[in-house]
Amino acid sequence: MQPLWTLLFVVFVGLGDESKDLKAFDAAVGALSSGGGDVEAADAALRQVKTYDTPKVAEALVTAYSRLENRVFALERERREAVEKQEYERLIEIRGELDPLRRLQLQMVAALGQMRETKTIEFLVTEVAAKPQAPLTLKLEVSRAVARLGDELLPIYLKSLSKARGPEEITVLLEGIAHMGPKAQSAGKKILRFLSHQDPTVRERAAWTFAQIRSPDGIEPLINRLDQEEGRQKRKIAQALEILTRQQLGNSAVAWRRWFNDNKLQVTTGMVPLGGGKSTVGVDLTYGYYNSIPQEGRSIVYVIDASGSMVLSWTNPEFNGNYPLPAAEGDISRLDVCKRELNKAIGLLAEGTKFNIIAYGESYDLFSDKMVEAKPSSIKKAQKWISSLDPIGSTNIHDALEKAFQFAGHGAIDRYYKPSVETVFLLTDGAPTLPDGSEDSSDRILEAVAKWNPYRSVVVHTVGMGQHLRVEFLRDLAQQNGGIFVHQEGGHSK
Repeated sequence: MQPLWTLLFVVFVGLGDESKDLKAFDAAVGALSSGGGDVEAADAALRQVKTYDTPKVAEALVTAYSRLENRVFALERERREAVEKQEYERLIEIRGELDPLRRLQLQMVAALGQMRETKTIEFLVTEVAAKPQAPLTLKLEVSRAVARLGDELLPIYLKSLSKARGPEEITVLLEGIAHMGPKAQSAGKKILRFLSHQDPTVRERAAWTFAQIRSPDGIEPLINRLDQEEGRQKRKIAQALEILTRQQLGNSAVAWRRWFNDNKLQVTTGMVPLGGGKSTVGVDLTYGYYNSIPQEGRSIVYVIDASGSMVLSWTNPEFNGNYPLPAAEGDISRLDVCKRELNKAIGLLAEGTKFNIIAYGESYDLFSDKMVEAKPSSIKKAQKWISSLDPIGSTNIHDALEKAFQFAGHGAIDRYYKPSVETVFLLTDGAPTLPDGSEDSSDRILEAVAKWNPYRSVVVHTVGMGQHLRVEFLRDLAQQNGGIFVHQEGGHSK
């Protein structure tokens, strides 16, 4: 048996020195944020720091995330400039720097989400989630993580919500309350005012929160909102109502009022269960389909693959080793099919719809440097541009998608924004690559999109052509962003 003093020494050493470890962590992150340093050293320092569950450590993690965000933003800005100049070697170098920093940030968020001490959690809600200074992605992830600890945090959230002024802080706190589920049902009356907020994303988040906490307080106000909303917002309100009430009455305020008047006593007094319903509210099919996916939204960006493999025959693709052989004379290529579908789709757009097109290979080409209003002249011009595309290069999905989200209003700046794009269609016939044709990481692309689209306000649909795809990646990209995945293989949808 070991002497007692030996055991005490082991325990003492195991506890570590919080101040010393924080200093080492700060130094490691400081070196990285200034453009030097070692990610592995910072990761090792993080592993030691996250053993402490104190407000001081939480604050250090938040500060470190923000410092790294400044470095990430600078690199992303430099990378966009390299895209414009087609400096492909530099592009790959920058991604090599960026991806480890992004992963380290995710590890910091995960560490914050594991904290359980009351004072630490209170700090995270009041000084991070409810404050405008912290990056949006950090605030959302922290709010979602700590909210899962239970409704004992509800008073803290509601107190912070009563003081919140900006849309970003309001939506972050609503997101946290929603993640508490039915245990936060008592918050219903405190959330009502946000259904009439001037910001559409706040209204959407409030409606979704009512559905998740299963509060009867939201039913009649949601019905009233149906008369005041249109387009996407109206559909979101109707979906929340169907999930909350377990009724499937679509987006007709008249039908909902009739039902509510007949069932008011039962639904407001708990005589019938609420929440957990499934919505059947469909999309607007007025403007047709793009590759079997409804073209919903008043602002759409089409991100289409124009890489070298798009020369392949649509019905009989052939390779010489790994080299794609062009479709035979008289045969139709994958790019021909892509052009045909896209020309048809934009020809169906309603006049006034905003749209743009990004064709990508190792880099990308834009139809326009800004969103374009659909009208006969712009549609004809776009169709002519589409017809002129030639396949060349690799499959740089990451940069093309980032450009699409820049049109949406976000880009690389991790802050709240009102999205000016509602829908993105991504079409590809291959696995994602870096500009030099080497393999890119699907996980890194999914992580980047999650940051560019933190509220999933922009719907991302994906279309895969042929057999050489990362199907799971395309399916995940669509599912994580409210979209649909379609696999087109030899002229057939799967």
